[in-house]
Amino acid sequence: MENPKNIAIIMDGNRRWARSRGLHDQKGHTAGYEKLLELLDWVAEAGVPHVTVFAFSTENWKRSEEEINHLQSLICRLGDKDKKRLIKEGVKVTFIGKHERFSEKTRKKIKETEEATKECKKVNLTIAFSYGGRKEIVLAAEAWSDSGTEPTEENFERFLQTTHMPDPDIVIRFGKEKRISNFLLWQIAYSELFFSDTFWPDLSKDEFVEILESFKNRARRRGV
Repeated sequence: MENPKNIAIIMDGNRRWARSRGLHDQKGHTAGYEKLLELLDWVAEAGVPHVTVFAFSTENWKRSEEEINHLQSLICRLGDKDKKRLIKEGVKVTFIGKHERFSEKTRKKIKETEEATKECKKVNLTIAFSYGGRKEIVLAAEAWSDSGTEPTEENFERFLQTTHMPDPDIVIRFGKEKRISNFLLWQIAYSELFFSDTFWPDLSKDEFVEILESFKNRARRRGV
């Protein structure tokens, strides 16, 4: 089997990684952010054109204001300190989710990052930020209903937030949990699922390559 076209990743375990080392939760999120930048190099090297990551769910709004603000600061860092790196490495960034509750600065940096990287073509990074799969489907259903088009899957998919990318071939969840947690519920109908006990900041290139090799050995029958 050939390489996947899109790898979806649930980047879980940042806080537990930090606490196991006696560190503040924010250190875990920062380490997770830096691991994402490292992953982009591995994805490019493997020739995978799309990677989609779950960075902040709609349920994460229940967390502390301090933690939410830190996560926003990392998104701003992507559009400031690390923007040149993204452009140099050919990474196009697209955000999905509902961003109204974030600060004006964060919303501005999201738009600036997307605009600055829109011509990049090597890796397409989609960041699900304040995203929920059920909410996406509800919003798509409302838009489809107003469109007056025929009730087909193809017509419905036009109103999802992920029309810029293929459906994920692989979903990988790190951090020992074995659930999807409201991530890309429509898009992963036929994705291959991988669950790792590794906390996201501890992911190694060897483990990533091993998952890719395991994917190539799976028979994707899609119900046939």
